[in-house]
Amino acid sequence: MSPDIEKARERISRYSNQERLHETKLKATLDASLQWLPNGGKEALASEILDATTDDRLHEIFFNILTILVWPAILQSEASEVKTSPDQLSPLGNHQQGTEEDCLKRDGSCCVVTGAMDVETYSDKGRPEGLVSTHVQIAHIMPYLISYWNQSAMMTTVWNTLCRYFPAIHQARMKAGCANALVNSLSNSFLMDIPTNLVFSRFALAFEETDRPNVYKTVRFRACPTSLLIPDEIEFKPIAASGSEHLELPSKDLLDCHYRLAQILNACGDDMAFLPGKYRDHWKYQIRWYVQSMLDGDADLSGYLKTALLGRAVEGDSS
Repeated sequence: MSPDIEKARERISRYSNQERLHETKLKATLDASLQWLPNGGKEALASEILDATTDDRLHEIFFNILTILVWPAILQSEASEVKTSPDQLSPLGNHQQGTEEDCLKRDGSCCVVTGAMDVETYSDKGRPEGLVSTHVQIAHIMPYLISYWNQSAMMTTVWNTLCRYFPAIHQARMKAGCANALVNSLSNSFLMDIPTNLVFSRFALAFEETDRPNVYKTVRFRACPTSLLIPDEIEFKPIAASGSEHLELPSKDLLDCHYRLAQILNACGDDMAFLPGKYRDHWKYQIRWYVQSMLDGDADLSGYLKTALLGRAVEGDSS
């Protein structure tokens, strides 16, 4: 451990609770971040912590990390519930449509984790022996809906924090040309069955890179249901079909970012590990109108996380 990281941990230990928002999670979150952020990211965080001359500034650093842990999970876990008109999807929707077609071709219409085939494809192929069918959907490592909101103050905070603490994400974004292109790329997409995608989007399942190309260890956390049949390892590879061999595989850098964020979230206790799932009813019945207003350009989500959303999800937290 570098001297700066040791000093940063000591600075965290001196934080004094003053009833700031969700500060009971500050020490655990920052300590876990110093452990799990990649090289370059943990040093950047340590430097910011050491430059924090006040506890208010230290809390601000913590809250930025909390934002990227929680808000993207909300977007992704309920993304399919948000309906938009065709004109709102252009040109972004056209790009997404092409990505979906390539993803289906590359992954053979099968879940990359379980190997189960999309029910419609399974039927069209005459119910092939040795395969089971399921409902699959496009899973996004970086939530798809943040591409709509990347100009809002909230999404600016998310992207700036991600790029600062994950240098590879910054490089990938620069290479793609913009946040939209990165989020809607084939490198950010793969097929999953619906239950598996749900736990992946909530950081209850992650993929850890191994020393073998495109082979990942599956890491299941406390909020991952034991009923899901998840293998110990998965391999990303295009199926042996004409036209699929050139298609880009999921990005190891994006998967590594997701894995490290999952480790940080789950290192902060059960209430944080189950936090993304607790939003479901509140999101579904009370704030979808606000999301639609955002898509219509009539509202900005800036600051909303600091009030109703997180305040509701973690209310009563005393750990």
